[in-house]
Amino acid sequence: MALYVNTNVSSLNAQRQLTSSGKVLDTAYQRLSSGLRINSAGDDAAGLQISNRLTSQINGLNQSVRNANDGISLAQTAEGALEETTNMLQRMRTLSIQSANGSNADEDRVALQQEMGQLADEINRIADITTFGGRNLLDGSYQGIFQVGADANQTISFSMQFSGQNNSVNLAGNGGFTMSGLSSGVPYVEEETQIIATQEGGFVNQHGDAINEQGHLIDENGELINKEGQRVNEEDVLIDEQNRPINENGVLIDATGVPINEDGTVKQDVVNEDGTISNADGTTKNVDGTVSHPDGRVVQLDGSVMHPDGTIAHPNGSITQPDGTVVEPEKKYGQPLVTADTVSITDIKNSQSMIAMLDTMIQAVDSKRAELGAVQNRFSSTVNNLSSISENVSAARSRVRDADYAAETASLTSSQIIQQASSTILAQANQRPQAALKLLGA
Repeated sequence: MALYVNTNVSSLNAQRQLTSSGKVLDTAYQRLSSGLRINSAGDDAAGLQISNRLTSQINGLNQSVRNANDGISLAQTAEGALEETTNMLQRMRTLSIQSANGSNADEDRVALQQEMGQLADEINRIADITTFGGRNLLDGSYQGIFQVGADANQTISFSMQFSGQNNSVNLAGNGGFTMSGLSSGVPYVEEETQIIATQEGGFVNQHGDAINEQGHLIDENGELINKEGQRVNEEDVLIDEQNRPINENGVLIDATGVPINEDGTVKQDVVNEDGTISNADGTTKNVDGTVSHPDGRVVQLDGSVMHPDGTIAHPNGSITQPDGTVVEPEKKYGQPLVTADTVSITDIKNSQSMIAMLDTMIQAVDSKRAELGAVQNRFSSTVNNLSSISENVSAARSRVRDADYAAETASLTSSQIIQQASSTILAQANQRPQAALKLLGA
């Protein structure tokens, strides 16, 4: 067996093994002290990237749970205020029914009106002061979007700007959940004509227009007219100078509205040489499919009507002015729109009107409360789902990132034994060259 002094291979080998076991021991110490299998990218580069993605998802899910709970709290706040609004509307309806009873004197209705006014003022006050985190919920302006997912555009939203069936109650444009806002969804009812006798022996309506004893508009000659001032018969059908029924284009019609000739025969359409068609009702169908009226109006293919002055009336009720300005259709709501100042049950007629109006207002509040209840249940389901996802993703991240203490303690024990053994062997290896001294001494 060769004996070398300059190079102690046994010592070098023992040093290498001692360094290697030291590294394993350092890793075990680090993992056991941190609880993490991956403490740096060098431990597991791919695992580090995966665990960071999972961490981002978990953090987003946990925050989304808090966001959804905030949404539940907000909806509960709004619904609680609307519950009290419903209670007051129910009380107002009861007062209206009480006032509509014929056994009440005027003084009794004045007393009922006082409570009615106070309730109306309180409904308006609740709509003004109900807030959540500084944002008003019932003034018709609130529209909330809640982030309920770990990624972008995973949201739940609801609005307090409209209510009623098909959003028929315009809360945003009428003061929110106030008396005027809630009554904006009351169906329009034609105003009843009032027949007022004049000193001259004639009659006028409440607007001062001349009418006959039956309440029909008349001209200065006593002839029946419509709102546009055109002569009509008792059935409100247009008539010519000979009192014969005509359509809006001045064409004679029979009792069923069918265009007829002077001799009473049914009028027929006529195809002209230029390709246009002169319709029996007095209109002309052009080659491009549009229909022209004698007064200059042209009905377009989409149903819009172009007037001679350039104004266009669209099928949805909006109007485009000659300068291009679009005027949206005016929505006809109840008459009048009730406010806290105009709500009245001081007579039987007003009381009856308020009963019907309050029914619609209560329905508008109930509709929004039902929506808020549905939103709360949706938020609750979202919280449960997000919590479940967060739990499962956390488990997946743990399997990737966290240290296995059973395996790491076993590794620690093994490394410690190897470390001690390596130290002992290194000490002995360092003593081997001294054998050369014995040979020299011999």
